[in-house]
Amino acid sequence: MKQFIIEWCIVMAMALAIVVYIGIFFLVCLLLDDGTTKGAIYIFLWVVFYAVTTVASYVRYHNRKRK
Repeated sequence: MKQFIIEWCIVMAMALAIVVYIGIFFLVCLLLDDGTTKGAIYIFLWVVFYAVTTVASYVRYHNRKRK
């Protein structure tokens, strides 16, 4: 039972981190959107930045796990 509670807490912490990560993405998109072309460019750059950092973090995590 103790192991189950520990694993449940770890899974819930990861789920909360993912929700916060997605929430930050949408919050910044909302803050950058001002209805102009400049706002659209800023959102596009934000999406590219977030995608690159997400993929880089994923690759680093899996490379670290492999060793």
